[in-house]
Amino acid sequence: MFDFLKRRRHARDEIALTIVQDGRRRDVTVGELAVGTKLAHDAMVQLLVERGVITHEDLRDRIRRISEEHYRGGEPPDGGGKA
Repeated sequence: MFDFLKRRRHARDEIALTIVQDGRRRDVTVGELAVGTKLAHDAMVQLLVERGVITHEDLRDRIRRISEEHYRGGEPPDGGGKA
């Protein structure tokens, strides 16, 4: 009767994968996977900066370059998508 009140399932709640550890199965949602990936990324960047391997500026510049390469008006990189 009140269909509009039903909770709408969000993409972040969708099951991304199932892991089995010590004989126990556990579903991992898209949201959990995204948070885990972000935490691992942040930790890695902090270690690289702390150890002097890269600078924040190096990282910012590389992100900007990759973003421009991948998102330049919807065109694939040179040779991309061509057989």
